[in-house]
Amino acid sequence: MHHRRNFLALVALSTAACSSIASDPDFVWANREMTERTFPACQPRTNSHPRLVTGKAPIYPISRVMAEEDGHAILEFDVTERGRAENFKMIESSKRIFYTHTRIAVSDWIFEPAIQDDVPITVRCKFRQDFIIK
Repeated sequence: MHHRRNFLALVALSTAACSSIASDPDFVWANREMTERTFPACQPRTNSHPRLVTGKAPIYPISRVMAEEDGHAILEFDVTERGRAENFKMIESSKRIFYTHTRIAVSDWIFEPAIQDDVPITVRCKFRQDFIIK
């Protein structure tokens, strides 16, 4: 039984950590380098939305893989005029560990900042991360 759980965890980590951005349900990844994306649901509205330049997808929490549990996290954060994510706030999370893993990943992301009147500005963005074992 113990070996079966370890095997399931390894399989799940390598194939099942699927996620989506709420504004784009077709955007999925499995714990790998994320592709360039814009974040249009940020406030205040700007001439140019923040754009993800580089970053890794959140890692599926191993304890939730072992429990075969899906989950999600919704968080807000600032994308600064320097292109970094700061000032995190949990909006909703099915388990705190899903929020924690999402926050850890997002805190390392690098953005091209939002532009208003040809000047980079800080904006407040919302992001949803779904964790689904298939």
